[in-house]
Amino acid sequence: NKYTQRSLLRVFSELGFGRCIDLFYLPIDFRSKTNLGYCFVNLVTAEAAVAFRSVVDQLKLPLSRGAKVLCIAPARVQGFRENFSNFRNSAVMGRRVAPENQPVIFNPSTGSEVPFPPPTSRPKPSKL
Repeated sequence: NKYTQRSLLRVFSELGFGRCIDLFYLPIDFRSKTNLGYCFVNLVTAEAAVAFRSVVDQLKLPLSRGAKVLCIAPARVQGFRENFSNFRNSAVMGRRVAPENQPVIFNPSTGSEVPFPPPTSRPKPSKL
């Protein structure tokens, strides 16, 4: 659990997926300041998702200790719009959560981060 959102994104970019990801979120345990061991990655096409899975599933990350490997599984929420809507008004987008611990969105054409628009309603209260 040594990875931050930025360091894990860097790994995925180095593997060739920098312009294939349009939404990414690595949940953090705010007490221990470590990730929870899973993340949400939305890829721009089904083909990119298949390629990502073939490269990343069962991959051992360089900073990981022991025999831990990545395991790819489909999320309950699928697609950019659905994930974007799910996170936009969630507690994780509230003022009490540091920007580096919030979901990020990217322009797949350039691979550059795009500012997450403000919530359309008051974010749900957080349990921080």
